[in-house]
Amino acid sequence: MSLRHSLIDHAQMPVRVLITDCPPSQELLEEVYLPVLAENRVQVLIRLCEPTYATAVLEAAGVRVIDTMAFTDGTPPPQPVLADYRTLIDTLVAATPDTKPTIAVHCVSGIGRAPIFAVIALVDAGVERIEAVEFVRMRRRGAFNKSQLEWIMDERNGLVRRKKPNLAFGGWGGSKVGTPTKTSSDSRNSMASVQSERTSVTSSATKKKNGFLGLFSKKG
Repeated sequence: MSLRHSLIDHAQMPVRVLITDCPPSQELLEEVYLPVLAENRVQVLIRLCEPTYATAVLEAAGVRVIDTMAFTDGTPPPQPVLADYRTLIDTLVAATPDTKPTIAVHCVSGIGRAPIFAVIALVDAGVERIEAVEFVRMRRRGAFNKSQLEWIMDERNGLVRRKKPNLAFGGWGGSKVGTPTKTSSDSRNSMASVQSERTSVTSSATKKKNGFLGLFSKKG
């Protein structure tokens, strides 16, 4: 048996996310899964489903196992889980300023709940939602169902991007740290392009809508 794992690593992400399916037995955990976790320097494993293995061997190998973020299969994560996950990322990034830490996460099959954690990190890092979904799906075929996709794409009541950047990793999350303040001259120049910008925004919105609808035509 080979482990179905997918490493999600984007230049804008402050962490790497290793998605796997659930180890079906203790023996396979130790013989197949543990070497992959070690190879990818996994520090934390988030288990989103019912336990099928003992965690002592993982803890002994330096992999912390978290069971407190589990949520219902086929659904997006509730707000407390989302908050805990973001806190975990902040903690890992602050503790390893010179390297990009790796978080492993698995549900049962690794195509629903687990990939969402990779999208959260991508969106919080400033990646567009459609791009984030496609980036994960290219590496994890069949990821996400309709309900989960709707949550990801909902900027108001679903996956709300973090407003506060993680300064420990260079202001990730789309922050424009160090952007110069506009002068009155800059403002006058920008006014001249307002009309063209409106046209551009309308075109962009149409493209995003078409891209969003296209997501639901794919499997998963």
